[in-house]
Amino acid sequence: MSVPGTSTRTGESGFRTAHLLLFLSVVFLALFIASWPVVFSFDLWVFNDRGNLLNVESLLDSGLRLGVDTYYSYGLLPTLLQHLAFTFGSGYWPMLGLSLAALFALAFVWAHIFHRLPRSPAWLVATL
Repeated sequence: MSVPGTSTRTGESGFRTAHLLLFLSVVFLALFIASWPVVFSFDLWVFNDRGNLLNVESLLDSGLRLGVDTYYSYGLLPTLLQHLAFTFGSGYWPMLGLSLAALFALAFVWAHIFHRLPRSPAWLVATL
Protein backbone atom coordinates (compact mmCIF):
# COMPACT_ATOMS: atom_id res chain seq x y z
CA MET A 1 0.00 0.00 0.00
CA SER A 2 1.36 3.38 -0.94
CA VAL A 3 1.23 6.56 1.02
CA PRO A 4 -0.88 9.31 -0.61
CA GLY A 5 1.25 11.88 -2.38
CA THR A 6 4.16 9.54 -3.04
CA SER A 7 5.09 7.70 -6.19
CA THR A 8 5.96 4.03 -6.32
CA ARG A 9 7.47 4.35 -9.79
CA THR A 10 10.85 5.85 -8.86
CA GLY A 11 12.79 3.22 -10.79
CA GLU A 12 10.71 3.88 -13.86
CA SER A 13 11.30 7.63 -13.68
CA GLY A 14 15.07 7.18 -13.51
CA PHE A 15 14.85 4.76 -16.43
CA ARG A 16 12.82 7.30 -18.41
CA THR A 17 15.32 10.10 -17.67
CA ALA A 18 18.21 7.90 -18.79
CA HIS A 19 16.42 7.09 -22.05
CA LEU A 20 15.65 10.77 -22.62
CA LEU A 21 19.27 11.66 -21.95
CA LEU A 22 20.48 9.06 -24.42
CA PHE A 23 17.92 10.08 -27.05
CA LEU A 24 18.64 13.81 -26.74
CA SER A 25 22.40 13.21 -26.78
CA VAL A 26 22.10 11.24 -30.00
CA VAL A 27 19.86 13.89 -31.60
CA PHE A 28 22.11 16.80 -30.56
CA LEU A 29 25.19 14.91 -31.75
CA ALA A 30 23.50 14.15 -35.08
CA LEU A 31 22.68 17.86 -35.50
CA PHE A 32 26.29 18.73 -34.70
CA ILE A 33 27.60 16.22 -37.24
CA ALA A 34 25.10 17.45 -39.84
CA SER A 35 26.49 20.97 -39.40
CA TRP A 36 30.11 19.78 -39.67
CA PRO A 37 30.88 21.80 -42.85
CA VAL A 38 29.72 24.95 -41.09
CA VAL A 39 31.67 24.10 -37.93
CA PHE A 40 34.90 23.78 -39.91
CA SER A 41 34.24 26.73 -42.23
CA PHE A 42 37.09 29.17 -42.78
CA ASP A 43 34.89 32.21 -42.17
CA LEU A 44 33.76 30.96 -38.77
CA TRP A 45 37.31 30.56 -37.48
CA VAL A 46 38.94 33.58 -39.10
CA PHE A 47 36.33 36.33 -39.24
CA ASN A 48 33.74 35.40 -36.58
CA ASP A 49 33.63 34.91 -32.83
CA ARG A 50 35.02 31.38 -32.68
CA GLY A 51 38.44 32.58 -33.79
CA ASN A 52 38.30 35.35 -31.18
CA LEU A 53 38.98 32.86 -28.40
CA LEU A 54 42.14 31.72 -30.15
CA ASN A 55 43.24 35.35 -30.64
CA VAL A 56 42.78 36.09 -26.95
CA GLU A 57 44.73 32.97 -26.04
CA SER A 58 47.62 34.05 -28.28
CA LEU A 59 47.61 37.48 -26.60
CA LEU A 60 47.81 35.80 -23.20
CA ASP A 61 50.63 33.55 -24.39
CA SER A 62 52.63 36.57 -25.54
CA GLY A 63 52.45 38.02 -22.02
CA LEU A 64 50.05 40.88 -22.64
CA ARG A 65 47.57 41.98 -19.98
CA LEU A 66 44.04 41.91 -21.31
CA GLY A 67 42.49 45.00 -19.75
CA VAL A 68 45.61 47.16 -19.99
CA ASP A 69 47.60 46.19 -23.09
CA THR A 70 44.87 44.94 -25.42
CA TYR A 71 41.77 46.86 -24.24
CA TYR A 72 39.90 43.57 -23.85
CA SER A 73 36.78 44.37 -21.84
CA TYR A 74 34.51 41.35 -22.33
CA GLY A 75 34.99 39.88 -18.88
CA LEU A 76 37.73 37.93 -17.22
CA LEU A 77 35.79 34.87 -15.98
CA PRO A 78 35.11 33.52 -19.51
CA THR A 79 38.74 34.23 -20.35
CA LEU A 80 39.89 32.27 -17.29
CA LEU A 81 37.66 29.32 -18.23
CA GLN A 82 38.93 29.45 -21.79
CA HIS A 83 42.53 29.59 -20.58
CA LEU A 84 41.92 26.54 -18.38
CA ALA A 85 40.32 24.73 -21.30
CA PHE A 86 43.36 25.44 -23.46
CA THR A 87 45.85 24.00 -20.96
CA PHE A 88 46.06 20.86 -23.09
CA GLY A 89 46.73 22.88 -26.22
CA SER A 90 45.04 25.64 -28.14
CA GLY A 91 43.39 25.27 -31.49
CA TYR A 92 40.09 24.25 -32.90
CA TRP A 93 40.18 20.63 -31.65
CA PRO A 94 39.93 21.59 -27.93
CA MET A 95 37.18 24.05 -28.85
CA LEU A 96 35.25 21.33 -30.69
CA GLY A 97 35.68 19.10 -27.65
CA LEU A 98 34.22 21.84 -25.46
CA SER A 99 31.35 22.20 -27.93
CA LEU A 100 30.59 18.49 -27.61
CA ALA A 101 30.74 18.73 -23.81
CA ALA A 102 28.28 21.64 -23.99
CA LEU A 103 25.95 19.56 -26.20
CA PHE A 104 25.91 16.70 -23.70
CA ALA A 105 25.36 19.13 -20.83
CA LEU A 106 22.45 20.60 -22.77
CA ALA A 107 21.02 17.13 -23.33
CA PHE A 108 21.34 16.43 -19.60
CA VAL A 109 19.46 19.62 -18.70
CA TRP A 110 16.68 18.97 -21.23
CA ALA A 111 16.32 15.36 -20.07
CA HIS A 112 15.71 16.57 -16.51
CA ILE A 113 13.30 19.24 -17.72
CA PHE A 114 11.35 16.64 -19.74
CA HIS A 115 11.27 14.38 -16.69
CA ARG A 116 9.22 17.03 -14.88
CA LEU A 117 6.89 17.85 -17.80
CA PRO A 118 3.71 15.94 -18.68
CA ARG A 119 4.14 12.96 -20.97
CA SER A 120 3.29 14.58 -24.25
CA PRO A 121 5.28 14.30 -27.48
CA ALA A 122 4.51 17.97 -28.16
CA TRP A 123 7.18 19.01 -25.62
CA LEU A 124 9.81 16.94 -27.38
CA VAL A 125 8.85 18.28 -30.81
CA ALA A 126 8.87 21.86 -29.50
CA THR A 127 12.40 21.44 -28.17
CA LEU A 128 13.85 19.81 -31.25
